[in-house]
Amino acid sequence: MPVAPGTPHGTARSLALFIDADNLCDPTALDHVLTDVRQRAERVLYKRAYGRAESLKAIESVLWRHGVRPVANMIVNKVTTDSALVIDAVEAVCTNTIDAVAICSGDADFVPLATWLRERGCQVWCFSLADRIFANPESFYDDVVLMELVAAPAAETPRAAVPEPPAPVEPAKEALSAAATEQDADQRVLKAFPALRSGLPQHLNAVVAALRQQGILAPSQKTAVWFRQHGAAFRLFPDPAPNRIVYCPLPVRAPAVPALASAGAPVPAPPLSSSDPSAVVRQDARLLARLRQAAQDSQEADGWATVSALRMQLGAKAVFDVRSHGFATLTKLLLATQAFELRAVGTPQVAVRVQPVVPSRAVPAAPVAPEVVTWPSRQGRRPAPPLPAPLHALRASLQRLALQRVRREDVLQAVPELVFGAPCALHAVAGRLRDKGLLAPAQSALRILERHPQSFEIDLLHHPQSVRHVGPLAR
Repeated sequence: MPVAPGTPHGTARSLALFIDADNLCDPTALDHVLTDVRQRAERVLYKRAYGRAESLKAIESVLWRHGVRPVANMIVNKVTTDSALVIDAVEAVCTNTIDAVAICSGDADFVPLATWLRERGCQVWCFSLADRIFANPESFYDDVVLMELVAAPAAETPRAAVPEPPAPVEPAKEALSAAATEQDADQRVLKAFPALRSGLPQHLNAVVAALRQQGILAPSQKTAVWFRQHGAAFRLFPDPAPNRIVYCPLPVRAPAVPALASAGAPVPAPPLSSSDPSAVVRQDARLLARLRQAAQDSQEADGWATVSALRMQLGAKAVFDVRSHGFATLTKLLLATQAFELRAVGTPQVAVRVQPVVPSRAVPAAPVAPEVVTWPSRQGRRPAPPLPAPLHALRASLQRLALQRVRREDVLQAVPELVFGAPCALHAVAGRLRDKGLLAPAQSALRILERHPQSFEIDLLHHPQSVRHVGPLAR
């Protein structure tokens, strides 16, 4: 069966997720599954993982990050895990209005459960590792998503230091040919998986499956080795077992043509090595602009911003991961850019301030992107206080009804800056809607704006994320 990246078979209003941790206990694969499931449903009512204590321990960090409830089985045999999962799944469907059920297991023991759920009118999805799925699963599930584990790159054995004879100087044509070959490989990867062009981290499993399907990557070829040889513009992280990939093209440099010895010309300095992450980030104008904007949006009255506030402005790790730029922490990345002042480094109170940029007369200024209107937000997004299950469901229903009553005119009255069609920062618009009581503290402004696609144009690809009014009142 070919392994392909999962595409949503459909969206559900309410979903129940059940994980067989004895069958699917790989943290990387499970993190990919939970991220995919979150995009398939408006609400996930049940998130539970069943298995032995050692199986749950192996995925403890992933369960905690995604809010999955672990359920340890009785130490009798494997059947207790399957039985507990089946009983809870049947009880959940019988006592709640559930549109879809996701079963994270490739075990054929759950086929009767999948059949019963389909007869009850539920969509049934299966998530499993490619080497642990039973035969012909499409006959019993509405959608089957298979994942392939990518092995970590093998450590290279150091060779003895044997002096080699001096290699002859190759002509510039061969250097140009090698550079063209690398660029061709990069374009083939981008064509097979266009989402990489956005510059955002992508799941490595999905990219590898697309490359194997297009014949770019052989079934038996190691992924990390292939990208190290042919994909210099792509970075795999985290080490030593990568599960994400990001496209970070480096500036193209013309190959240096060696001068003749008789010419007496000075030997040019070697080009800057792209293996130095500090040098790379200092040349990345897009990254520096994004960091400066985030620092300005989170700074206090004295001009300083805490690094934790800056981290929140940059977004979740799935959107901005400092490891993709070669650094373990955001503080180390800021120090490497040499564009910020930092104080109290090494303490929880570490803060950052943008250094003034001295304009250079020799270099013309880069074209300025369209200015995004922003203002300080008094009410940021924060989680709602926990409630018992019945009250939680009631609160969610009331908030959903309240969002449906918000009209385009209510948004424009609350945020008059949108009336004239100027792009406004999304976080500032959300704060204004919360100030006016149109949006709950735990809700995203997208829940309102996406209901009026003919009136609002949303830009989530650039920083800061912005929204623009395109209705008849815009000038």
